Amino acid sequence: MQQSTQQPMQQLELAARLNHLFSVAHPAHRPAYGTEEVAHAISATGRTVISAKYLGQLRSGQRRHLPEARAAPYASSSASRRAI
Repeated sequence: MQQSTQQPMQQLELAARLNHLFSVAHPAHRPAYGTEEVAHAISATGRTVISAKYLGQLRSGQRRHLPEARAAPYASSSASRRAI
């Protein structure tokens, strides 16, 4: 039974971390980046492709699996390094 409780908590933890990153990883002179904008920027790196729909599902907790290959382009960006 512990595993079934742990999975939703992991979903919420990933969603909370992503949402926190979205809220702090942007220049001071502009509002937070939107889900579509970030998905497009990640996909534009050529390292991986992620849709705004999938990223939105991660942010809402509907999905919980973010493959490392998809996370790497955003995690390595200068904006996310400043936010951590």
